[in-house]
Amino acid sequence: MRKCHICTHKDRYQIDKAIVNQTNYQTISNSYGVTVQQIKNHVHYGHVSKPIQAAQQQQEAKHGLELNALLVECLEISLGSAREARAAKDYRSIGSIMSGPYKAAEILSRAAPGNENESGLKGMREELKALRAKEAPNVETPTS
Repeated sequence: MRKCHICTHKDRYQIDKAIVNQTNYQTISNSYGVTVQQIKNHVHYGHVSKPIQAAQQQQEAKHGLELNALLVECLEISLGSAREARAAKDYRSIGSIMSGPYKAAEILSRAAPGNENESGLKGMREELKALRAKEAPNVETPTS
């Protein structure tokens, strides 16, 4: 039985980290003197270090939570500013106030794993429409 060239390599954990970080295989090959096929076989047969994979998943989860918290904070600030603009009857600024966080929410909802549709974003849109209707039921929001 042949041994995996990457598993016996002196820089195996650095190679595994590079694989988990989705570094281009050719770059890994050039850096560590292994072939692209050896890297592919290492990955295909499930030889990538489980602790490195788990650490990467933890890091990604933490990053996702931080992004979510930032988005929530941005939305809260933007909604507060939009309420102030609405109270001042300055409807022109509402779109620019909400565009940044809205675009970020749209991008994050599309990037979420297993979220091929925009169901989360559609829910957010409906929630914002309901909130607008509740805050100013007699005021029509002008369209741009």
